[in-house]
Amino acid sequence: MGLWILEPKKRWDDHHVPGTAFMGAGGVADLTAVAGELDPNLKYDLTGNVPIVLIPQPSDDPNDPLNWPLWERDLITFILCLVSVMLIAHKPRPYPRPKHLLLLIVSSVWGGLASSYKSFLWARIIQGVAVCPFETLVNISVGEMYPVHKLGKRMALSNFSLFGGAFLTPVIVGKITGELGWQWSFYLISIFTGVLLPLVILWVPETSYNRSAHCNTTSSDQDNLVYPTVGQRHSFVKRMALFNGRKTSESPLKLFLRPIAVIFHPAVMWGMLTQGTMIGWTVMIGVVLAFVLTFPPLAFSEVETGYMYTGAFIGALVGLALTGPLADWSAKFLTKRNKGIYEPEFRLFLVIPQMLTGCLGLYMFGISTHNIPKYGWIWPDVFFMLEVMGMTMGAVTSALYLVDAYPDIAIESFTCLLLFKNFFSFALTWQAFNWVLTLGPRKLFIYVGSVQIAVCALTLPMYFFGKIIRDFMHRHDFLQMLGLGIEKPKRDARVGGQLGPAIELDETGSTNGKQGRSI
Repeated sequence: MGLWILEPKKRWDDHHVPGTAFMGAGGVADLTAVAGELDPNLKYDLTGNVPIVLIPQPSDDPNDPLNWPLWERDLITFILCLVSVMLIAHKPRPYPRPKHLLLLIVSSVWGGLASSYKSFLWARIIQGVAVCPFETLVNISVGEMYPVHKLGKRMALSNFSLFGGAFLTPVIVGKITGELGWQWSFYLISIFTGVLLPLVILWVPETSYNRSAHCNTTSSDQDNLVYPTVGQRHSFVKRMALFNGRKTSESPLKLFLRPIAVIFHPAVMWGMLTQGTMIGWTVMIGVVLAFVLTFPPLAFSEVETGYMYTGAFIGALVGLALTGPLADWSAKFLTKRNKGIYEPEFRLFLVIPQMLTGCLGLYMFGISTHNIPKYGWIWPDVFFMLEVMGMTMGAVTSALYLVDAYPDIAIESFTCLLLFKNFFSFALTWQAFNWVLTLGPRKLFIYVGSVQIAVCALTLPMYFFGKIIRDFMHRHDFLQMLGLGIEKPKRDARVGGQLGPAIELDETGSTNGKQGRSI
């Protein structure tokens, strides 16, 4: 049992729990081993003061996203985040593949030109069709390009762009609506999307890669790492192709049904609650703000109400600044304390700052908005900022844990998170106004804050029993039992009884084509 994470009682033949991985040779002293003591069959990140085993292990294929130059991966991440921020104003958000962006451009122009409610409604429906994959696939794309120890800051940035940008756009859109008219909020989206479209076409390739099972790099697999033969990387033109084939031969119906079954996965249910409730409370706060600020004694205008989201944007920014470095640092620190063994449950410690900032923000937002003449507008905005800090931390925590612990169902997991968040937020906006009238802001948010504490408390059993759950779900694959399993890449066979070559890393963390010991 490492750091109070309970071990499964029954182990299978290879003594390996998926998600558990060997990141270092031992304790702190062992992690500073000299190059000659490193395992020649493993690949390391040698850019820091200590060598870190790459999790997952990259293949020897230069087309593997884990082998792309770090600057290229970061550029792709930046473009994805930039598109997220620019297009966040309309709530439905597009996924950068060009066909989705083109559809969004057309539907946004249509929305601005709509002369009737029916026409406007159909424009929004088409926008929804264009943008629905985005929130799920951006986190997946980022997760596929980086090893565990480099993922935290990038995942924090992508989640900030997905959720935090939503709090900057009301400030801008409110001003645009007041000065130019609401139609220009649609027109500007079309313009920004058109500017970003060439960047997406030229610099955002497919990041999905069918990596062999041995790349999980568990301690039991270290003597069995065999890599494919090194080839040539695809040409720039081929990498930028709009379609490069399906990554699975499974039927679309099976792929459609898999997220429905995954909803009942314990870790996914935890993720839906951890991320979805905080996002839902944030949406409800927006409804309460509109109610409190636009009526006396404040009687804010539409533009002034939009300015109130400045605090929320600052909260998302601070949440990003804290969560990204903290996620990577805590994973490395706890791995060292655990004698070099990484457990995905180490990510769950981020729920502590989420609970402290988010729940404090919820409680105090209700108290301050209940007595606006006493507290004015500044304190509700400050506590809105704290709540959004917690929301950002919760979104990053759930995304990191699911990517690290259950990469095989990551797409289905994020689909479930998206569905729960949207349905829960819709339900809250449907009832929030009546709840404010019936209970008042103070009592309402005391209830809400208490519910959020209970949700955060669910992380304790997830931490203690998370490894047991991973073990059980691996040995009892319920998707296979339901006939919804998909074919996984097979372990590479040994060639002549020899292990394949390891790859050195250059100063950027990418492969440099050399073979032999990883130093």
